[in-house]
Amino acid sequence: MRYFLPLLCLPGYLAAHSIASTDYMWIHEGHHVDFDAEGRHIFPADFRTDTYKQLHYDDAYAALYFAHNLHNECNSLAYQVGVSYLHLGWKENPRFKEQNFNFATASIAYISTALEDWRWVLRGGVSVDSDNFDFGQTALYYGLAWGRYQFSDCAGAHVGAFGYAGIKNNYFVPVLGFDWNFYDKWTLNAIFPLKMDIEYAFNDYLDMALNFRTFGGPYKSPKRVPGGEGKYHDAIFSIYSSGLELDLNAHYCSWLTAEIGGGWDFGGWIHIKNAENRHGKYYKFEGAPYVQANASISF
Repeated sequence: MRYFLPLLCLPGYLAAHSIASTDYMWIHEGHHVDFDAEGRHIFPADFRTDTYKQLHYDDAYAALYFAHNLHNECNSLAYQVGVSYLHLGWKENPRFKEQNFNFATASIAYISTALEDWRWVLRGGVSVDSDNFDFGQTALYYGLAWGRYQFSDCAGAHVGAFGYAGIKNNYFVPVLGFDWNFYDKWTLNAIFPLKMDIEYAFNDYLDMALNFRTFGGPYKSPKRVPGGEGKYHDAIFSIYSSGLELDLNAHYCSWLTAEIGGGWDFGGWIHIKNAENRHGKYYKFEGAPYVQANASISF
């Protein structure tokens, strides 16, 4: 038996909060430890207002997981610790000058297949600025309840909810969708907001996927700025955009995977507010190409 956990590390939360809305970390029977890492680079994106010129964006994360069964193979716990990085290269930013943000993350998840035809994941975690570990000002707490019902040999339905709270913000969204293995080598995942792609398996070792991605975390996920300019000292900002990418994924047995890919970011916005979560303004940027790579090792 094998389970999967959403790597609540997107891109989606990948870059800043180790919450993924689009990637998965597999837990295989006999492999209790997993190390996962990813990095992305978006080439310079123009702002829609010439005053602000270009945005240079990068994100990366690394996380270590440990999983073990509870009494039987139908119930397990998984623990995660990690770090993530966000580079917001924007020299003309009118509200703060900080460009590099570092976060520490931790979470615990309960995974159960005790109910016939169901798999449930219950997960809670926290992300905090690792430069100061000020939980009162910079911590964001998140939770996920996610169920998958196997209604046929080749398809499953997904239900649940995801949300976060902290840094004077909160957000809640349902988890809804399905996965469908049509024909022998094709799989469609339409699981909002966790995984949206279509995959083609060449063989047991190599597959290709067309993915819909989001950047900067779940919609409007906040980040606190250490320092700032004038009334925007300790400002709060969020960044959001989406893109489409093509990835090539290689597997070796069940303990090593590596992926490389790239695509086009459709553009998006940066929203900046003051320390009290007021007086916000959107700064919109255009689309640009990007590249990404990730790897996972289990033992």
